[in-house]
Amino acid sequence: MLQLWIAVTGCLFIWLTGCVCSRTRRIGYAIGLLGQVGWLVDTFGTDRWGIFIMTIIWTVGMARGFRNANGR
Repeated sequence: MLQLWIAVTGCLFIWLTGCVCSRTRRIGYAIGLLGQVGWLVDTFGTDRWGIFIMTIIWTVGMARGFRNANGR
């Protein structure tokens, strides 16, 4: 079920952040951030530290995108 969550939120993130409307992009970033929870849960406590660190960096990047897609 976790893999399905990651796949659905990831695809929606990619699709929505490619839109012209800044409101739609902001929603895309919010969905992407929800998907990052799945990545963090999946990689924390495993020997996949590289993916875990990359997930943290992606999360920060998505948070920046969410903040900057302010609808102006």
